[in-house]
Amino acid sequence: VAELLAKGPTANAYHVPQKNVLPNHWPRPVHFWTSQKRLLNLRDVHWDDSNWIHVPALHSGRAGRLDNGLKHHSYDSMMHLLRKQLYYGESGGMHFHGQGKAVSLPGVWLRMMATFVKHYIFKGLFRFGFGGFSVATAFAFYVFAKYAFLWEYNSGRAESERSLVPGENTRSAGTGGRS
Repeated sequence: VAELLAKGPTANAYHVPQKNVLPNHWPRPVHFWTSQKRLLNLRDVHWDDSNWIHVPALHSGRAGRLDNGLKHHSYDSMMHLLRKQLYYGESGGMHFHGQGKAVSLPGVWLRMMATFVKHYIFKGLFRFGFGGFSVATAFAFYVFAKYAFLWEYNSGRAESERSLVPGENTRSAGTGGRS
């Protein structure tokens, strides 16, 4: 990035490869490369008015591609991984609801399976034993959560919701369920 900025950018935005590195305290730390979807914000890059966390960046003009990637320490623990999937799923469900999308049971099932296979097989998470299996399953769960939230939003909102789940206390709620 520093080299690109020193030379002077030749594109309005750049795709940046991202290496996701998962917890070092796991017996076999997990890592995998994501699709090059992150854009280095240079000129004329904007996002739509959505609340969706992973909304694609929009830009005008030419897009370049960086040769070297960035390390992204995505998750600190299994609890962090799973909580983020719920949070991202809710965000995606709200985004899709705003677009008027509907839920199809076969479509959701196929997307979940495709997400698992994409990460477990094609992104190579199978190499990391149970840790890789857990991450691929969590990503498939994200797809489920996104469409479950969409289904609920399309059905109407709950009048109220308890702030805590059974077994969780106010002290553990902010610590990933651990006191």
